[in-house]
Amino acid sequence: MENPQPLENFYLNPKSKDGLDSRCKNCKREYEDEYRRTHRDIIKVRAKEQRQKNPGYPKEWKEKNPEKFKANQKKSKKKNALKIKKKSAEYYQENKEHYSENGKVWRENNPEKEKARGKRYRKENKGVTNAKTAKRRAQKLNATPKWISEEQILEIKDIYKKSAQKTKETGIKHTVDHILPLQGENVCGLHVPWNLRVITNKENSAKNNNVLEEDLESHKKFVMDLINKKPQQE
Repeated sequence: MENPQPLENFYLNPKSKDGLDSRCKNCKREYEDEYRRTHRDIIKVRAKEQRQKNPGYPKEWKEKNPEKFKANQKKSKKKNALKIKKKSAEYYQENKEHYSENGKVWRENNPEKEKARGKRYRKENKGVTNAKTAKRRAQKLNATPKWISEEQILEIKDIYKKSAQKTKETGIKHTVDHILPLQGENVCGLHVPWNLRVITNKENSAKNNNVLEEDLESHKKFVMDLINKKPQQE
């Protein structure tokens, strides 16, 4: 009885009488997938032996079949997306400091690319960006004491104006930093003039949500001077 399927549905096999494989392409793929699932250990041993016999073969095959290699990589990533994501997250947590340092160096060496990346991220993730902005605004409102005077509120606005002016004059991005972070790990500061200063974005990124020891001591002295109603010495 003749197979009702067209010839193009079969792989070529020069060893067979009609020159075609006995299984159709779909059946053969199903068979090979099943074989790979049930004979993983055997396949691994064979692959290892093959690599030892021909150490340069994988690289040669990749160079000769770039499109097939990309397709295989894409298929593998899609199939193992959750596993890859979990493994990447675990690796990141184990090497967080290394990633942080590398990222810092890259940003310093590629300011324009980093600026473009940030702009692109904000555009593609408006919801996340707006949420962060709203959270930051709420933190400032909660950290702004009710007893602050109108004069001190104007002083805060002037500090932000100085930051923008500094950026314009130098061409280097400046920002307003909270000396004691609004959400520090061990201590939280207030959104008040004496807890604000203008620094570069680079300095602010390096500081993150940490408190420098010298800043803490200086801030303590300033606050004590205010309490004692003594003018702060320049």
